[in-house]
Amino acid sequence: MGSKRLMLRAWVMGSGLLWAAPQAAGRDARPDILVIVADDMGFSDIGCYGGEVHTPTLDSLAAGGARFTQFHNTARCCPTRAALLTGLYPHQAGLAVNGRSLNKNGATLAELLAANGYQTSMVGKWHLSEDVEHPDQLAWLSHRATYPTFADTFTYPSKRGFMEHYGTIWGVVDHFDPFSLVHNTTPIASVPTGYYQADGLNDKAVEYLDRMGKDDRPIFMYLAHNAPHWPLHARPEDIARYENTFTDGWDSVRVRRYRRQLAMGLFSKEQYPLPPFENNNPWSGFADKAWAAHNMAVHAAMIDRMDQGLAKVIAKLKELGRYDNTLIFFLSDNGASPEQPGGPGYDRPNMLRDGTPITYGGKPQTGVESVWGGIGPMWANASNTPFRFWKKESFEGGTATPFIAHWPKGLKLAAGSMNTQLGHVIDIVPTCLAAAGAAYPAVSLGNVLKPLEGQSLLGILQGGPALPERTLYWEHEGGKAVRVGPWKLVALGGQPWELYNLAVDRTESNNLAASEAARVAEMKAKYDTWYARVMETAPVTLRVTSPNGGESWQAGSPQIIRWSTTNAMPIHTVKIEYDDGSGWKTIAASAPHVGEYAWTAPTQITAKARIRVKSIETAHSDSSDAVFAIIPSTGTLRPMVGTEGFTQRIGGRAIVFPQWRGTAPDRIAFTDMAGRKTIVIGLGEAGIGSEALPPGVYAATPYQGGRAGASRRIAWY
Repeated sequence: MGSKRLMLRAWVMGSGLLWAAPQAAGRDARPDILVIVADDMGFSDIGCYGGEVHTPTLDSLAAGGARFTQFHNTARCCPTRAALLTGLYPHQAGLAVNGRSLNKNGATLAELLAANGYQTSMVGKWHLSEDVEHPDQLAWLSHRATYPTFADTFTYPSKRGFMEHYGTIWGVVDHFDPFSLVHNTTPIASVPTGYYQADGLNDKAVEYLDRMGKDDRPIFMYLAHNAPHWPLHARPEDIARYENTFTDGWDSVRVRRYRRQLAMGLFSKEQYPLPPFENNNPWSGFADKAWAAHNMAVHAAMIDRMDQGLAKVIAKLKELGRYDNTLIFFLSDNGASPEQPGGPGYDRPNMLRDGTPITYGGKPQTGVESVWGGIGPMWANASNTPFRFWKKESFEGGTATPFIAHWPKGLKLAAGSMNTQLGHVIDIVPTCLAAAGAAYPAVSLGNVLKPLEGQSLLGILQGGPALPERTLYWEHEGGKAVRVGPWKLVALGGQPWELYNLAVDRTESNNLAASEAARVAEMKAKYDTWYARVMETAPVTLRVTSPNGGESWQAGSPQIIRWSTTNAMPIHTVKIEYDDGSGWKTIAASAPHVGEYAWTAPTQITAKARIRVKSIETAHSDSSDAVFAIIPSTGTLRPMVGTEGFTQRIGGRAIVFPQWRGTAPDRIAFTDMAGRKTIVIGLGEAGIGSEALPPGVYAATPYQGGRAGASRRIAWY
């Protein structure tokens, strides 16, 4: 860049960086970079992708830039953020599952650009530090107990290359009073009256731009919004704008969006046929129409408010004279979410800061701070028009994202154009490095880096030819996919592979697996090879435990086998066996890897027995066993020791055997892990309740009067 390029010296000091002052004057010619991420926003929510939401700021960026129609995320929050910031698949970066810390197999984009003279800042949601829990978790979540950190501070953004960070460390927030809000590593104890997270983030982005914009060095900003992730919280004036927008229901909204998408030339009807809803729940037969329409109005209001604040960010770039040479990307971290959050626990408080109880479940009116709800699967399906499924799944509804690229000085594509180039969030790091004229190093801050998995799209942005045919992969919580050119092999967790030719069927409507068996086998082999490769960094060790430390079980009584892994290995299925001295016998030939399984030891066992849990994944087959003493049956059922309750199927009913610390509950709410249904079981004086409970995995939340206790995940089969 000649003599005017600014050089920045950096020294490694502990785990952070000490930055020297710039050595030369004059504006650096390299572009500023702004990456904006929405949270749980659907493919068709914003105006320029067919939605009703008023998003003039984003629509303006699309009109002056380019919209990509085949860009993808990883279908879930944490994995997408890990891949976006490192250019690696999330499994390589430590995020094979949610709630872990970003490892150092890759450098963050902030670390790489800072080493090349960029000023770096992050505003918003991090969600790449391993969560911690405390005995008074619910009090902590509601700001009624304090701890000095929300996770290991060495995993915070300010320790991963961002010179400034304002935002949340955890993933779920009260949008009016966010938990885990920090400035760098310092917790922010409270927010002003009238605070709203989207406004707070956009205002802080403006502040950082104003400060850094006076420096001639280029700027990299990562603006990661919490909106419109549940809980559905929005300002009343924004909700009012959409109160009548969705009253004709998800069927009509989906068709309208699809027609707008066709009219704007986003894609063709022939390649993108509109498939049926995933859940057959037509609006005409839905009883609570006003409640459901209001939920979607709040979802829209959250996006609208985010866009309003982004207008201030864009205005600040223009005021600073940086707008024309700022490369802006906008995307969503996954498809719209089908979740209806269950009761409190883990990352969900049971009350507000002032002690007001929070309502979960039922059909209260969302929007206000004390009600925590989501839009549910039907609206999520409509939000992801024209695709199937939603957040978490590897089908297009989970992974396809709107992607806007805007760069007046550097973009050579026609303004307002649509681009069909296949892209993935792993491409953002190599693209930004190429735009900055920076190379990807073999070593960063003393860490040997894995090679980038993504490809630079800079040539595409500058009007060059399409990239050669490529292969992309997805895996999250059992859902998985591989795309080779136009062919996509995809499966839900625990379900058979399905095959689609996206060149003629982008909406995955015509499953060709039965007629293309050879192609299925070939693509499955590619997937298995990839999966084994990206998981090389996380060898798995299974560890079996028992409810009471391996001491004893009651024969003939329900107990829960528990096991864990030593890392974030995404094992999906396990085989569970026991040996009473006469050889291994099967308890469950194929059980979901949820860490626990209800089992009744046979009454004929009168001595010690071994229990073994074995992974039956293709790439990893580790197993572990533990020896437990089995107490002969006395004909009675005992509560499980050391836990807060568990369930076991008895005669087609669900019997709850709790053992509680302190006051016993009077009822337990079981919410399925998809957040779609809650069953409340009342407990009698003996602490036993009976109610039909379908098999599955639940968040079990105890209640005593109006008080809720900590939730516990319950495996129920």
